Amino acid sequence: MKRISLVGLCLAAVFAFGAASAMAAAPTYKVCAKAAKVGKTYTGKYNDKNCTESNPKGEGKYELASYKSAKKPGFKTKSGKSTLYSYIPGVGIAGTVVCAKDKGEGEITGESTSKSVVIFEKCESSGFKCTSTGESKAGDIKTNPLKGTLVNLEGGKVGQVVEAEGGGASAEFGCEGHLHVITIGSLVGEETGNDGVISKEATLAFHVNSKTGEQEPGEAEGTPHTLYSEIESEAFTGTLPSGEETEDAIKGEAEGIYG
Repeated sequence: MKRISLVGLCLAAVFAFGAASAMAAAPTYKVCAKAAKVGKTYTGKYNDKNCTESNPKGEGKYELASYKSAKKPGFKTKSGKSTLYSYIPGVGIAGTVVCAKDKGEGEITGESTSKSVVIFEKCESSGFKCTSTGESKAGDIKTNPLKGTLVNLEGGKVGQVVEAEGGGASAEFGCEGHLHVITIGSLVGEETGNDGVISKEATLAFHVNSKTGEQEPGEAEGTPHTLYSEIESEAFTGTLPSGEETEDAIKGEAEGIYG
């Protein structure tokens, strides 16, 4: 009985390791591209340019290919209202910065990575306009270059970890002399609309708990991610964890995310 139990445990460990390995496969950007030919016969797995209709014989005209096959790896983003919450753990929300909308531009830079810059417009905190350092238009907050990395989320979902490219501050802004903020760290958003599907449009959503201000989710693949705000104001100076509530629409060349 002891020997059988040990064998059973070893098999269970092997199966568990296999499942963990399968789950750990990083999501990657793919495009649907023309397949190679052998003579006059195509060698792709799909018949259509969206890579949805499979070809059982492997003679399809199209095949899923690396992001490098994209003709235009660039994309644009936009959203409606965005809110940055700063909170005190266990206490609740301490302050907010609210922006009416945002727009951004970026491009895919690797199998699982992208970079972008976002401009948040008509931003204010407690009635004071908030403007990023070096930005000429009052009320606009322009981020530093941001890096996005595709990750697996719980429940088979796909997300992005977003942080400043190369580390450091993701944004810096002041609110008419009453508040100065530098954001650092990283946060996780969920990407939908192109998960396992070739599409020109997708959505990247960041959500917070409306009572606590905490980012949800707060981790990806077992690694915690937190955005922080270094704050200088008349009432408080220090660093507080933060969360961002926004939903960006992404448009670009047709591509999908595949595990």
